Amino acid sequence: MNWMFLFVLLIIWGLVTVYLHSKRQWLLYYLVGSFGLTLFIILAFMNLGYDTKLANIELNHTVFLLQQFGFDGYVQSNQLFIPSPTGWAVLICSIECSALLELSVIFSLIFFYVGFVAKRKVFSAVLGVALTYVANIIRLCIIAGVTHNYGEEYTYLAHSVISRMVFFVFVLFIYWYIITKPTINIVGKKVVNDAIARGKGGE
Repeated sequence: MNWMFLFVLLIIWGLVTVYLHSKRQWLLYYLVGSFGLTLFIILAFMNLGYDTKLANIELNHTVFLLQQFGFDGYVQSNQLFIPSPTGWAVLICSIECSALLELSVIFSLIFFYVGFVAKRKVFSAVLGVALTYVANIIRLCIIAGVTHNYGEEYTYLAHSVISRMVFFVFVLFIYWYIITKPTINIVGKKVVNDAIARGKGGE
């Protein structure tokens, strides 16, 4: 992608988010801000080659865990080589398997969330990214484990069905624990405080 075009797009996005914030249009601010930041993170990673580096790191962690269960494997760039009943199988860790999208989304959602103070944002972002990363390593281990034990003909099933469902459940839990549950608590406390204030005002 043309870096000048990306820079202009970044400036426009920044101006729009600042404008929405100044007008206190919180929903639009949150949507535009988090979506834009997610997009820019993904584009930056892909254009700088960091998506492949991220995949390489994840695959090395995956191999380390798999070796604890007794079977070998090795990594080249974003490719995982593991033994299967029919020989060596090659699994390519693309942008989907690297969870770059999910990592970017949860970071962006927390970064622009107006209900959290700065300290809470930092803590929640670090925790959310870390948990999502671990969840993705578990997904990769499931794909590799199924392929290792049953062969490449089961790789699609492991990738598109089993591991995806497991990862989806993990992501739902992470979003609930880090964003949804605190939001419910914040709204609940505000409702209670408003009710108490109205009660005192009526005395």
